[in-house]
Amino acid sequence: MNKTNQGGGTVIIGEYQKQYTLDSSHVRLQFFPHLYTMNWDQCSILADYFASYFAICFPEKQHKQLLSTISYLVNELFENVLKFNVCGEVNVAVTAKPQELIFLLTNQLEQSKVENFSSLLQNLISQDPLELMMEKVEENFADEASTASGLGLLSLMADYGATFGWQFVDNNIADTVTVKTMARLPIE
Repeated sequence: MNKTNQGGGTVIIGEYQKQYTLDSSHVRLQFFPHLYTMNWDQCSILADYFASYFAICFPEKQHKQLLSTISYLVNELFENVLKFNVCGEVNVAVTAKPQELIFLLTNQLEQSKVENFSSLLQNLISQDPLELMMEKVEENFADEASTASGLGLLSLMADYGATFGWQFVDNNIADTVTVKTMARLPIE
């Protein structure tokens, strides 16, 4: 799935399942980063927490790999959410299914940044992740000031088979849009 307009000020990019709801066995954390400064160390602490919590949901032989993979995924997603969040709360929820982990993150994005951000996301999901990752590495090498490469998401898609989807919803908060990110990590 690429980009679809769902009407009512809602746009979906990628593999976002609008009707998906978390079942009763999930962990949800809510942050208010506008009330205090969050730094990157806190992102890794959160990532390690989720990794430790959910790795034990799967066979023990997978724990070591899952600790690393889950931590990497949550860290990438949470850093992106904090980087672009403009106000309000940030929600992070994770649920374990027999063959996958599902991550849902919600934040607020400035309306003026939606077009560029959605264009970047559309580009990331519409091309081969490995090929695009190599292009982005070369671009970043040429322009060290670049901050919107998407390398973390591309690595998760290419190396771990993660799929992503985003829902952009117009809301009643002035000049902002709610962004809901869904990541699905297959567990083999």
